[in-house]
Amino acid sequence: MSWYGELPKRWGAASVFALFDENTRINSNLETKTALQFRFGEIVRKNISETEVNLKRYTLVNPNDIMINGLNLNYDFVTQRVAMVKETGAITPAYISLRPKNIISPQYGCYLLKVMDEQKLFNGMGTGIRLTLGYSEFKKIHLPYPPRDEQDQIVRYLDWKVSGVNGLINAKRKQIALLGEQKRAVVNEAVTRGDKKVRLKQIFKIFNGATPKSEDLNYWNGDIYWITPIDLSKTTMYIENSIRKITKLGFYSCPTSLIPENNIVLATRAPIGNVRINKVDLCTNQGCKSLVLIDKNNSVEFFFYVLDSLKKYLQSLGDGATFTELSNAKLSNVLIPLPPLDEQCGNIDKIIAKLNEEIALFSEYRTRLISDVVTGRLDVRGVVVPEFEAVGDVLVNNNSDESENEINESEE
Repeated sequence: MSWYGELPKRWGAASVFALFDENTRINSNLETKTALQFRFGEIVRKNISETEVNLKRYTLVNPNDIMINGLNLNYDFVTQRVAMVKETGAITPAYISLRPKNIISPQYGCYLLKVMDEQKLFNGMGTGIRLTLGYSEFKKIHLPYPPRDEQDQIVRYLDWKVSGVNGLINAKRKQIALLGEQKRAVVNEAVTRGDKKVRLKQIFKIFNGATPKSEDLNYWNGDIYWITPIDLSKTTMYIENSIRKITKLGFYSCPTSLIPENNIVLATRAPIGNVRINKVDLCTNQGCKSLVLIDKNNSVEFFFYVLDSLKKYLQSLGDGATFTELSNAKLSNVLIPLPPLDEQCGNIDKIIAKLNEEIALFSEYRTRLISDVVTGRLDVRGVVVPEFEAVGDVLVNNNSDESENEINESEE
């Protein structure tokens, strides 16, 4: 049985090779100076300028080309792996660039490939140590496709329905952003009003990280999340993935520690001060320290905001000749406020948790709906699509510094 199941009789199925051409045209003559990149399931302009040397090595892409990030398939990128190009530009040749043939609508093709991405069908497909998927392997995969007029109806229907779901999700994300500002206000008041302050070591146990030997392949590409400072560079509160993972052998080969979820990971070098709450059990390298709450009744979110507000102060404590690092001794003696439990953002945290649960349900519904429609399980040919306002999926206050994209493009 294929990944998409039984198709309606009017539908067909064909290989990627039959539905798409691989776009390998290089921007060698500098036909465009617009540098593009992946960002949260979209192709957008790069915030940083690229040299002409780089741009001449990049792939020249046009609107309606579909990009697939086939790098590091053992890692679930938050930025997502499939996106459609909206403007002519140049993008790293490390990605797969597909140009739909006449038999397939670009928009339908993008929806279909995004379903594969959502179902994690790309993960594990690649080859090599870092599990990289290339066009030579990808072109053999079979995809379903309906008649072209039905594809166009599917796109109209999904654009309408997905816009509605996106509107609901975006509204809840805005609520969360406002509640986050309330939490920051609570923290700032606690930091500045002279509340009782204690040393960090009185609230947290501090654990160091370590790195397995890089040359021993038995230590890498396992199922244990292994965090480095670059994993902490994205501006979100939580972390639940890592660029690299290690095996149990790798874990036991070095003095790192497994940190249970719902504690804090802090970058103590390159750069100092990025802080996240871990939503999964994980370990770190020596560029991070893990802070495990001694009293689990304390709000980890409250102390996340405290440490985030102290970022510049923590950076000022760093020292070292080769690179600047924050030592255990200095970190453990940092003074932080310890208000009563009922003043540690508890009610706000519960509201945010509820909103996140609702967002997860809406996202799950959106994913299931798209999957059902693009694989023919839900027939939408007779549905009248009304006029509607297109709404994208907006990640409020989640401005990435693009570190993941830089890692990906190092594969060029």
